[in-house]
Amino acid sequence: EPTENNWLLALVQDDGQWGLACTDISTGQFQCSQFAGSSEQVESIIASLNPTEIISDQKADSLGFQAATQVEGVNPEEINNARDLPRQHFLH
Repeated sequence: EPTENNWLLALVQDDGQWGLACTDISTGQFQCSQFAGSSEQVESIIASLNPTEIISDQKADSLGFQAATQVEGVNPEEINNARDLPRQHFLH
């Protein structure tokens, strides 16, 4: 019985270059690539994978969240745990 893929996608942008890594949590499949491309190309890749979750850096946030809202079933959420959790722990 075939199962649906459960993609976790990470996206970064730096100086016109895109870095994209994704893993299928259900099968263990992993793919990564680096390329120079337009935001439309990245949106197309994201749409084709239909990821369950997208993690992006601040430079790619605007595209990542914009693309995520266009993918059915993906809800964008900003999480800053690496910054916020220690601050909450030590300052409150």
